[in-house]
Amino acid sequence: MWIIDQMLPGNPAYNIPVAYRIRGALDVRALEESFNEIIRRHECWRTTFRECDGNPVQEIHPECRIRIGITDLGHLQDADREREAHALAAEEAIRPFDLRSLPLVRVSLFALGKDEHVLLVTVHHIVADGHSVKLMFDELDAIYPAAIAGIASQLPKPEAQYGDFAV
Repeated sequence: MWIIDQMLPGNPAYNIPVAYRIRGALDVRALEESFNEIIRRHECWRTTFRECDGNPVQEIHPECRIRIGITDLGHLQDADREREAHALAAEEAIRPFDLRSLPLVRVSLFALGKDEHVLLVTVHHIVADGHSVKLMFDELDAIYPAAIAGIASQLPKPEAQYGDFAV
């Protein structure tokens, strides 16, 4: 993937977008805190790739914090709101990543109304696959309620990082 990115920079072919509709109360601060906790727990979400003597070098950063991009569409009529959310999500899903710069995961939130949102998570396939995205959302299910309550999640420390698996 790194070589393809060198030949075709900005190609979104390896973006993995995942969208979820959220109905009900949403604590955006707790959601952002939850994603940042997941990033803290897993090296893959804090990894970039640079060139050294013509070869890719993986760099794991000690810290990375993201901000959730929020777009309020509540002022639009129902049909326009859905259409605009879909169009914005499609644009975000193909926005390129720079493999040399953090983050290689983006989180966007489209507010359709007070208690209805669309959450879009876009990751680059060089740091994630379907299994790791599923793990991210499984952890989000555990961490988000704890963040709302203002307590630390009870998730155990990951047994291995991707680098351990690669070795």
